[in-house]
Amino acid sequence: MSAPAGRPLRADAARNRAAVVAAARDAFASKGVEASLEEIARAAGVGPGTLYRHFPARADLVAAAVAEHVAELRADAVRLGAATDPAAALVEWIHLLAAYSGTYGGLPNSVLAASAADGPLARICQDLEGLTGELVVRAQASGRVRAEVSGEDVFVLANALAWADSHDLEHARSTDRIAILVRGILT
Repeated sequence: MSAPAGRPLRADAARNRAAVVAAARDAFASKGVEASLEEIARAAGVGPGTLYRHFPARADLVAAAVAEHVAELRADAVRLGAATDPAAALVEWIHLLAAYSGTYGGLPNSVLAASAADGPLARICQDLEGLTGELVVRAQASGRVRAEVSGEDVFVLANALAWADSHDLEHARSTDRIAILVRGILT
């Protein structure tokens, strides 16, 4: 939540929001995205009311916690969109998406659930799915990706691979699973 009608947050509110996001990143890194919101508020030095004033739903806090990483992904998408080998660019994007979804335990579940919802995390998912679609279309135009493959397919499958990797404690099959996906979409 921000200040009304485009007004910036007061300095103390901005500090509180930043403290909550930092505490959430730490908690999500150690306990996953289902970490206790009360513990996050306590670690941030604020009350639960302050946390909920800024982040009315858990997905809102998750979106804020991943925002910096998502900005990096957007920059990667721009770079990959200009690559000379669109198929190789798409493969790199799949790796980046799977790594992003594996940032925090439980994030793939949140991403997949948000894809069919509304809110900041859903908007992030829609944006990333759109960027994926652009890279898929570019690779299809080069004749290297099957015509029936959509950006949504690739986005969902990359997140599903991150989910599978989160359940493989040794992470032994991550690269193999991505290779299987790539073989399935390339012509």
